[in-house]
Amino acid sequence: MWLEVSNLNSQLIHLNQLISSSNIRLQEKREELRRLNETLTKLQQNKNDFLKKKDTCIQPEFTTKNFHGKLANEVQSFRENQLQISFLAIPRKYLKKAKNIIMDQIRKIEQEIAAIESNITSWKREHAMVTKQKREVENQIGVDFR
Repeated sequence: MWLEVSNLNSQLIHLNQLISSSNIRLQEKREELRRLNETLTKLQQNKNDFLKKKDTCIQPEFTTKNFHGKLANEVQSFRENQLQISFLAIPRKYLKKAKNIIMDQIRKIEQEIAAIESNITSWKREHAMVTKQKREVENQIGVDFR
């Protein structure tokens, strides 16, 4: 019986260590998730700020007052067809790719958090069962080892 109480105490110590270390990991993952969400928000703000600069980037207007004839038409065509398309490709392609990477990481962290929380719940349940077993053994031998 003494050995059984000792084994139960060892199990309780081990479970307490698992719960404590998992709580620390859980807090770290929650902080990581908070930072990723904050980054995602800032990325969206930067995208919006970037798109607001479109007119500034595409301007100045090239007209026949600045250029004459064919050159003015070529510059205007470049501005409308190549420069604008390139400008819009940045948020559509590159910022979208960055957003997708962050979203994937967020989903991964959320899954890790769920797994850690599940483990903690299981270990707490096991801790309660071992504590109950320990009390029963202590009651059988009439000694309190707490």
